[in-house]
Amino acid sequence: MEDENDRHPRPPEGSTTVVVGFYGLHRTDFRPAAQRTAKLGIRPSTGLAGAPMLGIAFGLGWTPCLGPTLAAISALSLSAASAPRGALLATVYCVGLGLPFLALATGLGWATTATAFLRRHIRAINIAGGVAMIGIGIFMISGLWTMLVYSLQGLISGTVLPI
Repeated sequence: MEDENDRHPRPPEGSTTVVVGFYGLHRTDFRPAAQRTAKLGIRPSTGLAGAPMLGIAFGLGWTPCLGPTLAAISALSLSAASAPRGALLATVYCVGLGLPFLALATGLGWATTATAFLRRHIRAINIAGGVAMIGIGIFMISGLWTMLVYSLQGLISGTVLPI
């Protein structure tokens, strides 16, 4: 059931999104000083000794990305009261997450080509992302984003997932 307050503009969230968008633009070549990288002079061990630290750093960086997806998988399996469905969804998710890393690790040509394309166009990608964030933030401040999300919910509410 939707709350009437959900239809109102959301200035705090929208303002934050606009600020993040401008930060993304700021990090492009508009201001070369923003491109500096500060690195510690420490060289971590390689091999088995350095692997746990790499795993910890990777896990900390990806938790905000992986958490909502794994929560959605858990919610879908709980709503259907089906452990096999949850296991299947989690397996498919893990395979889909791992394949690009395996492709890069094995040095497949298409993976190298794809990352080279991204490296060549990173400035345009960053600018497009910053502009998109600013646009979404303005939509959130005005209340248009909430209206768009509600209209999309109406479109997909009858969708039945194949798995």
